[in-house]
Amino acid sequence: MKEGWTYKKLGEVCNLYQPRTISTKEMVADGKYNVFGANGIIGKYNEYNHEYPEILMTCRGATCGNINISTPKAWINGNAMVIHIVNEKELTKDYLVHALTNIDKSHIITGAAQPQITRQTLSPLEIPLPPLSEQQRIVKQLDEAFAEIDTIKAAAEKQLSEAKTLFQKALSKAMTPKEGWEEKTLGEVTIFSQGIQVDVNLQTELYSPGKVRFLRIIDVTQGNMPPRYIDDPGEKYHLKENEIAMVRYGTVGYVCYGYEGVIANNLFKITIKDKSKLQSNYLQYFLKSNLFQSHIRKGVGGAALPAIKFGDIKNVQLCLPPLSDQQRIVEELDELAENVKEIEKLNNKLTAECDAMKQALLRQVFE
Repeated sequence: MKEGWTYKKLGEVCNLYQPRTISTKEMVADGKYNVFGANGIIGKYNEYNHEYPEILMTCRGATCGNINISTPKAWINGNAMVIHIVNEKELTKDYLVHALTNIDKSHIITGAAQPQITRQTLSPLEIPLPPLSEQQRIVKQLDEAFAEIDTIKAAAEKQLSEAKTLFQKALSKAMTPKEGWEEKTLGEVTIFSQGIQVDVNLQTELYSPGKVRFLRIIDVTQGNMPPRYIDDPGEKYHLKENEIAMVRYGTVGYVCYGYEGVIANNLFKITIKDKSKLQSNYLQYFLKSNLFQSHIRKGVGGAALPAIKFGDIKNVQLCLPPLSDQQRIVEELDELAENVKEIEKLNNKLTAECDAMKQALLRQVFE
């Protein structure tokens, strides 16, 4: 322990509680106040249950232990634990955020299928408590260093954003109809089929003969979760590597291509009727383009729980060039997409290094 520092249990210096949760159906698209869930803002509401910013800890799910701060006049849901300081003359909010970010919280997380942190496990967590002047010095030191690191991250993220914007412009230009292209609707050239719902108790992370990969939204949008396997439900629900699926609920319109397995019920497969008229890799680029995605945004705009209705997209127009032109367009877009991927890899590497630098600075201060 550093000279002049003490340790106190979090429950001794803070009130810990989970507020009442409102459902997504109760949220209001153009509400006055932010609604905070486990990992930040999840919607809007016309009432607030906390007037001032509060420290929040994710207390359910894979990100258990993450720290957020709410905005003033916000509604905080019960899957975030509120950590309200009792006496800010003894402990400052900004200091506590840094201290909690640094502390290893793995030992207070319980539950396997659904990780969670409870008030009972969080309350005994010990935090270092230096004098108030030392807290203020630490906050100033870390905030200045973190601001410089964030500037580096922001520059890299800007470069990636610009690369994605240029790719979208090239994509829209490539998909703009030209003379001789055949005009069709999405419903005329493809078939939509929804995935299957499988209870979590019937999913396993252990592969065995007869099991097949189960593709969930998190597997295609994040890709950093251990794969799940299920009993084979039949060919109807299988997605092959050269076939296309799309996210139907939540992250609506997200295009999944290059995956193989059985798709969950919040995904749906888009099967091409006649492959002599339309290539799958050309179609997946069309579906990623603003020509299609604008229809998705228009169809789900303002919904508390966005969802794609097949009827909303079956009449979307797409123009089919000859197969030779489709192939040429795909090759050009593949090259541009690869450049974006390289920039994204560098950005991810830099982000990880910046985050590691922050952790090193926190350890230097607190350990």
